[in-house]
Amino acid sequence: MKGGDAAAFYAAISAVAWFSVIPAFAWIYVQVETTFYQRFRAFYTELEAGAPLRELKQHATLISVEAKHILRGAAAVQVAATALVIAAAPRIVAIVSLSPDATPLFRLAALGAGLQVFCLLEVLLLTYFDLRRDAMAICGCLLIGVSAFTVVCSVVGWPPVVGHLAACAISALLGLVLVRRRLETLVLDTFQSQPFGVA
Repeated sequence: MKGGDAAAFYAAISAVAWFSVIPAFAWIYVQVETTFYQRFRAFYTELEAGAPLRELKQHATLISVEAKHILRGAAAVQVAATALVIAAAPRIVAIVSLSPDATPLFRLAALGAGLQVFCLLEVLLLTYFDLRRDAMAICGCLLIGVSAFTVVCSVVGWPPVVGHLAACAISALLGLVLVRRRLETLVLDTFQSQPFGVA
C-alpha cells in the first residue's frame, strides 16, 4: 500500500526483530521434546492400556502442570530477550544500517515478534492434543487480525507495525484462554475424540 521502499523497510525491521525469538524457540523446543513429550506419551500409553480414570486424571494433571511450566518459561525467556532488544535497539538499528528513525518501530516489531512466538507455542500445545479447531481459531485470529489491523493503521496514518502488535496481542490472549480451558478438560476432550466402535 505504501510502495516498495516502505515494504523493504518494514521487512528489514521485522527480519531483525525475529532474531529476538531465537532463545525462546530454543527453550520451547528443548522443553516440548523432553519432559512434556514424556508426560504426553505416558498419558496416551495409559489411555490405550485401559488405565482407571483416577490414573488418567493424574497423568492429565502432570501434563497440565508441564504445559503451564512451558508457557511461563517461554514467557520469561521472551520477556528477557525482548527487554534486551528494546534496550539495545539504537545500537542494533545502527549495526544493520537502518536510519535512527527506525528505532521506535523496531521496538514495536520486537514486541510483536515476542507475542507471535507465544501464539505459535499455544498452537503447538493445542495441536499436540488434536484440538485443531482451537489451534485454527488462534491462527485465523492472527492472520485476519494482522491483515485487518495493518490495513487500518496504514489508512489512518499509523505505522503498520502497530497493527501487527495489536493483532499478536489479541491472538496471544485468545490462545492463552483456549489452552488454559482445554487443559482443565483434557481427559474429557481426549475421550470424546476417541474413535469408539471402530475396529
